[in-house]
Order: sequence, then structure tokens, then C-alpha cells
Amino acid sequence: SGRPAPAPPAAPAQRAERPAAAATSASSRSGDPGLPGVALGSLDACVSPRTEDVLKQKLIASIGNRIQCESPAGRYHFVQTRNLNAFLMRIERTPRRKPADRCVELTFALDCLSRTKGEG
Repeated sequence: SGRPAPAPPAAPAQRAERPAAAATSASSRSGDPGLPGVALGSLDACVSPRTEDVLKQKLIASIGNRIQCESPAGRYHFVQTRNLNAFLMRIERTPRRKPADRCVELTFALDCLSRTKGEG
């Protein structure tokens, strides 16, 4: 009964990277003056966290080596898009567009990538 203890320390060691990624995202929410636009994390959350994760996964799969995309909705900067735990995107909305939540912006970014597929 005391023997299963050695296995759990390996799992927390793997998870130790996640709080660091979360801290990076949290610090970017305050606004990085050196980067254009606003951080995705600073926007209102999606109604469904699951929907937000699905949209991020679709973006990660679509980005490739692109670092930004521009469309009539705005300019999207893909700062860190390796995985969900280290996801940082910045948004420069066009002046005529009102602020939106994360899911709306992620959808606009996906649309931008689909419109410009093969460019860049």
C-alpha cells in the first residue's frame, strides 16, 4: 500500500512546465508594450472553455510556420502557438470593429488563415 508513492512524483515533474506557461500567459495579459495588439488572454473568455480549446487546436494545426495573418477583421500575431499550454496570440482589430471575446477572435484568425492559405 505504500509502494505506489514513487510513481506520482514523475507526473508532477511533467506538470511543472504547465504553471510556467500559465505564468507567461498571465504576464502577457497585462500588455506587453513591445508587442503589437492585445493579448488573446486579456479578452473576455469564451462561454465554453472546451470551445476555446477546440478553436485553439484548429489554429495550431493551421498556422504552420506563419507568424501573422491579416484580414478585413484585423491582424493576428501568432507569438507562441506550439500547444494549448503555451498559446499566445495578439490581436490588432480594425478600427471599425468592436472588442470581442476570445472565441470570436479565434474564429476570425482561423478565417484569416483559410483566406490566405498558401501565402507567406
